[in-house]
Amino acid sequence: MQVSAALGGGSISGASVVSPRLFIGRGLQLGTLSGWIEATLGADLFPETRDGTGKFDLTLGLAPRPRLKTYVQLYSTVRPGGIDARIEGSAAYNLFGETWLDLGVSTGLSGARDPQVKIGLWTAF
Repeated sequence: MQVSAALGGGSISGASVVSPRLFIGRGLQLGTLSGWIEATLGADLFPETRDGTGKFDLTLGLAPRPRLKTYVQLYSTVRPGGIDARIEGSAAYNLFGETWLDLGVSTGLSGARDPQVKIGLWTAF
């Protein structure tokens, strides 16, 4: 098991924010497939208003082929008045070297339920 922490800062919609995160993950083996599971616990804290939101994300990924990784992610945000949650299924394909193309689709489970499409390019995965 691997554990790491991060502390970020910046602004969201013009408001200053501090964003601590705790990451816990490990590799796994399901039959002949290697993969990983990772959980992120965090918050977005707004010092000027003393408001904040809690975050919990969970990822389960498998690598069915050396150049292909598939994964499902659950994103959740806890704020006064409720919980927003989304689920996303994605696949990342190694184009060359450490360059990966990442494609995904998601939908809301609570809160905003609009479907979304993700296209990303990674220099390492």
